[in-house]
Amino acid sequence: MAGRIVNSYGDYLAAQQSRSCAYTGPTGPSGPPGPAGASGLSGPTGPIGPTGHTGYTGYTGSQGPTGSPGLNTGLVLYFNTEQTTPPSANPPQPDANVTSGNNGSGFFMTLVPGSGPTGTSNPNFPTQAYKSYYSYLTPPNPGTGLNNTLAEFSFLLSGRSSIPGGTYTFHTNIYAYDTTPPYTPFSVNVYPVVRYIPFGGSGTTILGGDYTSYPTTTPRQFFIVNNASDNGYQTYSMPISFQLVNNPPEDTLQVSFYLLPTATLTGTQQVQFWSEGDAVSEVVTTFAPQGGPTGAQGPIGPTGPTGPTGPTGPTGYTGPTGPTGYTGYTGYTGYTGPAGISPPFTQGSGYLIIGTTYLQWGFAVANGNTQLSITFPIAFPNALSYIAATLNSNNALPTAGPSLNSATTTTALMVYGIPNEGYSWFAVGS
Repeated sequence: MAGRIVNSYGDYLAAQQSRSCAYTGPTGPSGPPGPAGASGLSGPTGPIGPTGHTGYTGYTGSQGPTGSPGLNTGLVLYFNTEQTTPPSANPPQPDANVTSGNNGSGFFMTLVPGSGPTGTSNPNFPTQAYKSYYSYLTPPNPGTGLNNTLAEFSFLLSGRSSIPGGTYTFHTNIYAYDTTPPYTPFSVNVYPVVRYIPFGGSGTTILGGDYTSYPTTTPRQFFIVNNASDNGYQTYSMPISFQLVNNPPEDTLQVSFYLLPTATLTGTQQVQFWSEGDAVSEVVTTFAPQGGPTGAQGPIGPTGPTGPTGPTGPTGYTGPTGPTGYTGYTGYTGYTGPAGISPPFTQGSGYLIIGTTYLQWGFAVANGNTQLSITFPIAFPNALSYIAATLNSNNALPTAGPSLNSATTTTALMVYGIPNEGYSWFAVGS
């Protein structure tokens, strides 16, 4: 191809506009990519698809563990360890009020807590400083079985035909410690036994058991006293069996506390059961709780508002007219008073003033409701004292004339007139 030499961009353009070569040269190398264009606008949101099918219900989980027993709200019996003399080294001592006639032994349980010693006197504690009583065990090891009795209480079952089954909840103040400084506490196992004692018979155990053969026999119900953690106060619940009561006036309920036979006390160690005063110990039984005292009557509330007045009842029937009484003697004519000053009478009505007395008269017609509406020629200065109306017709007189219903100093309303009949009226006032 015969071409020409291009020496400038202008020559290049001229050559492009007036090509003389019939053949196109080879394509030059591609230039670098241009910058990306701006993003287009987002399209509209498509419609919401249909809701999918509900999945299958999962399997029911296993049942959870049984919750802890609820609070027992039965009758509360309070343990009382009060004694008239200090206890010996192997309590319990029999209470002075317990006799063999009711099979009672040891101390009493009562429906109210004991008040404890007063003042600085506490015959059951050497220092006489604590406002409570107690029973205790000391070394040497008292042995096995009932010889390990810490405290025993009786309650007369008067009026109760059975001991309901359920749960007994105990709240006790038991201390196990060395009585010499630094008063180190130690751990000991205590178990309660509840027995039904019929009059003149042997007892039936309804809670706990006899552990004289322990550890051969595994104990079923006991709790650990550890003052390092419980500070001398223990709360524990135990099941009790149902028991019929044969002779309610004489039979008793007995609650005893024992140390397990393996307990060994040495040196100056003691286990103490405290009650009453500042250290109340108790058991919540399965008996129905006793009702509390009736509270004082509250103050009388304010008087309520007066209700609206009821509608007026219908007028009763007019009774028959009584016989005419005898005409009384005509009285003496009084002295004629001075003439009052008044304007000339008007037709059909008028008035006369005599001193402070106002005499007024006029004429009125009863309406269809038997009412006579009267307007006085002048107002009475103070009040109306008397008014009467007389029928002006030749018809037969009614059994009774109109009577006053209401009045002011300027008007009066009389009722029980004969409808549409005229009446002359006369009024007195001041």
